Amino acid sequence: MVKEEYYRMADTEKEHWWYRSLHFLVLSHIKKYFNERNIKIIDAGCGTGGLITFMKKQGYINIDGFDASDIAVQICNKQNIAAFKGDLRNISKYYMDNHADVVISNDTFYFLDMEDQRNLTDEVNNVLRKDGLLITNIPSLQAFRGIHDVQVGIKKRFDKKDIWKIFDRNKYSLVTEMYWPFVLSPPIWFARFMQRTKMKMNPDTVIKSDLSKQNKFINSILFYITNFENNMLSRKPFGSSLFLVMKKKS
Repeated sequence: MVKEEYYRMADTEKEHWWYRSLHFLVLSHIKKYFNERNIKIIDAGCGTGGLITFMKKQGYINIDGFDASDIAVQICNKQNIAAFKGDLRNISKYYMDNHADVVISNDTFYFLDMEDQRNLTDEVNNVLRKDGLLITNIPSLQAFRGIHDVQVGIKKRFDKKDIWKIFDRNKYSLVTEMYWPFVLSPPIWFARFMQRTKMKMNPDTVIKSDLSKQNKFINSILFYITNFENNMLSRKPFGSSLFLVMKKKS
């Protein structure tokens, strides 16, 4: 991911409807399985720390993270967020076995090839305690590919058929698999379709991500629509992201 994208992320992720919706998705699933808030949480690929900040505000103070980007870690540290530089593939070198109740790794798998994805889930399994959760969000369905993918380095979009190519059935059970957002998918698809068409017609198309500050009123509406559907509709036929919760088998 390019340097400018991290600064753009830090500037928007605490308020942007997409990030807020994802953060509430993570929170709601953690609350389903853990009554106490002193559980150990690791944000593996924490970016600029938006999720860690959000979770701390919800009372989950036993949380830290790491990221492969020097810039992301610097931004975290400037905000007094506990984060260090580290490679996802080496998570078991940073944490002892049976160390964490929850490992979160949102929008990171697409940086890795299939073998590394599988190795990562195996390593996370070692780090998780009994019945611990691995929570991840990944970009889904090729129909939603666009300029944003090029800018942030999305090599692959996933669908539900890919889940058991990444996870070992002997080590994990599936808790949640959910495409989202659903209601907003048609305009997202159309925007991405136009982007792909533009890139085909003009090789010199300016590459930039979809992430930007929005009108507060519109941003609030988009958040409430998405958060409502995520709470009310657990099964959706499609969406530009796939949210997964996997539980470590005893």
